Amino acid sequence: DVIEVPPLNINQQDLLKHLSLGDIKIDFPALYVFGDSFVDNGNNKVILGNEDAIGGGYLPFGIDFDGKSTGRVTNGRIGVDFIATVGGLPYPPPIMGMSKIDRKIIRTGVNYASGSSGLLPQNGHVLHKNVINFFQQVDLFENSTMKDLKGTFDSPKRLKKYLSKSLFFIHHASNDLGVTFEVEMKKKYSIDTYAKLLIKELSKQLQVK
Repeated sequence: DVIEVPPLNINQQDLLKHLSLGDIKIDFPALYVFGDSFVDNGNNKVILGNEDAIGGGYLPFGIDFDGKSTGRVTNGRIGVDFIATVGGLPYPPPIMGMSKIDRKIIRTGVNYASGSSGLLPQNGHVLHKNVINFFQQVDLFENSTMKDLKGTFDSPKRLKKYLSKSLFFIHHASNDLGVTFEVEMKKKYSIDTYAKLLIKELSKQLQVK
């Protein structure tokens, strides 16, 4: 079917209605998000404070998100917000803004993304030293969220089934290629060699343990 092109001044809510996303249902119990500023919804705001642009903690960031900044480096929702909506889930909260109690009871997903981060540990050092790189994001999932999840399921089998049906969203390598390569790695690696290095690092973090 051909979808009519919406007017240029259409807002996000109208766009959802226009595309009839309300009729699309994807069945997954949780959404876990790893990545950079494209999907960071508040972690850097906690880490770096409201005055830092990478944290998205001040207007006009969030001007179309109920008129307040949330830590998203955009005016409104980000891609994973729409994915959560389609799945009938609340927006996954940023891990750095969650209390210990919240971490122990949540079963609908968590966001570990951090703006300026990347697949390689040195990402973020060009602009900031305190961002959460991909290795650290995975570590937070394994050593914080997983431990808490084990306490909410009555058997390892149920937890395994829950994880197998959950959606894990990863958005990384923008800063690896757009910033770190140009500033630090260009003199050491060709683009092909550097790309292989990124693939190797991603594969290492995605290995099933």
